[in-house]
Amino acid sequence: MGSTFKKRVAQDARRVQHAFCERFSRDTLPARLQAEFENYGPVVNVIIPRDHGGVPRGYAFVEFEHEADLKVAYKEARGRKLDGRRILVDVERGRTVKNWRPNRLDGPNNSCKYPKTTSQPTPRTPRK
Repeated sequence: MGSTFKKRVAQDARRVQHAFCERFSRDTLPARLQAEFENYGPVVNVIIPRDHGGVPRGYAFVEFEHEADLKVAYKEARGRKLDGRRILVDVERGRTVKNWRPNRLDGPNNSCKYPKTTSQPTPRTPRK
């Protein structure tokens, strides 16, 4: 089983057909995500990772049948409301872009609004 899984992962890594979706409600089911994303094209699989307690981690991977459908979903689904929350949709880059790190880990593609400062904060003067 291990070798066939590794071969499939290697083949999947070459294809860019996975969307990364986050910020949806933790009560959202995979069937709901699949129904939402099938508006953009045929969906092969939806995976919502869970922690050891079985609680959803708050993000999902949506595999499309065609790369063109992924591009349409990336452009049109970003910022849409799903179950009362605005979702974020991106292309999965973890297996396809070498040395890629997510923004939350301060990756090279980080587009932070506020630049990091290395200087010490100015001390506050006591009030009189």
